Amino acid sequence: PGVALDAPGPFFKEFVIRCPGRDPRQVLQRVLQQGYLGGLPLRGWARGLDDAILIAVTEKRTDAEIEGLANAYQTALASP
Repeated sequence: PGVALDAPGPFFKEFVIRCPGRDPRQVLQRVLQQGYLGGLPLRGWARGLDDAILIAVTEKRTDAEIEGLANAYQTALASP
């Protein structure tokens, strides 16, 4: 809850999520406090990306690490 994929369909290693109504920099700070580099805020890169975050996940990450990142996002988005 609180995030959505920017574009439906398949992707390879990198994808963009949206955090409607949230400042992505604050979300990423909360994710970082949990020990994860959560991505790159795209605010300022192009119009319409103020709530967007670019995330990259490679084959070097384990399922547990990816699940941990997802949980960190869930925790970060649970607080106002």
